[in-house]
Amino acid sequence: METRADLDGDVVLTTTLGFTVLHASRDFAMAMVDMVQQVAKLREAVQVLGLPHEMRDAGEARPLVVSKGSIALRDVSFRYPSGQSVLRGFSLNVPGGQKIDSWPLGRRQVHHHCDAAKIVRPDAGEVLIDDQVIAHVTQESLRGSIAVVQQDISLFHRSLLENLRYGRPEATDEEVFRAVDAAGCAEFIAALPDGYETLVGERGMKLSGGQRQRIAIARAFLMNAPIVILDEATSALDTESEQSIQEALARLFRGAR
Repeated sequence: METRADLDGDVVLTTTLGFTVLHASRDFAMAMVDMVQQVAKLREAVQVLGLPHEMRDAGEARPLVVSKGSIALRDVSFRYPSGQSVLRGFSLNVPGGQKIDSWPLGRRQVHHHCDAAKIVRPDAGEVLIDDQVIAHVTQESLRGSIAVVQQDISLFHRSLLENLRYGRPEATDEEVFRAVDAAGCAEFIAALPDGYETLVGERGMKLSGGQRQRIAIARAFLMNAPIVILDEATSALDTESEQSIQEALARLFRGAR
C-alpha cells in the first residue's frame, strides 16, 4: 500500500518529467522555426545567385581600360521584354568628366563619374566607353568601371561593414572609413548599437531610407569607379535627407574627375 510520501514522490517526479518534456518541446519548436527561416533565406540567396548572366564575355574579350571615361551610343535600339520600344536608332556622345540627366530617355539620372544599374545588351547598335565597344570587353572589367546608386538599395542581413564592402570586398578598413566620411555616414553609424558590426536586417530594414541611400553612396566612393549612374537615387526621400545626399553626391562627382 502506497504511503503519502510515495504519492508525493510520484507527483514530484511526474511534474519534473512534464516540465522537462515541455521545455524540450519548446526548444524543438523554436529550432524548427529558426530552421524554416534559414531555409527561406537560403532559397532567396540561391535564386539570386543562380540567375544566369544576361551578358557573357565574347570569345576574345579584353579588359576594359578607362582613361577619359567618354561614353558613346551609336544607332542604339532597345525594347523591353514586353515589346515596348525605348530607343530606336539613338546616338549620343558624352565626353569624359561630364554630367548628364537622361530624364527624357526614361527618367534616369546618368552622372558621368558614379554607381551603375543593370547592364543589358541593346537590340541593335553599339555602346562604347573610351572608343571600346562594351560587347567586346570582359563583363568583370565593365562592371568594375561603373558604380550605381539605385532608388531601391540592396542590403543583406549582414553587418554594416560587410554591406559597405559589397562592391569591393578587398577594401581595407581605412578605405571604408574614408568612403563613409565622404558620404556623410559616420555620424549615424557611430550612433548604432554595434557600430560597423550592426546587423542591418533583411533588405536593410533597421535603417531609414536616407541612411540606406548614404550607404549606397559610400559604396560608390569605395569603388572609386570612373562612371557613376544614379537611378532615381533620391526620389523617395524627404527634403532634408535629399539635400544631405545631394551634397554627398557632389563630393563624389568632384572626386571622380
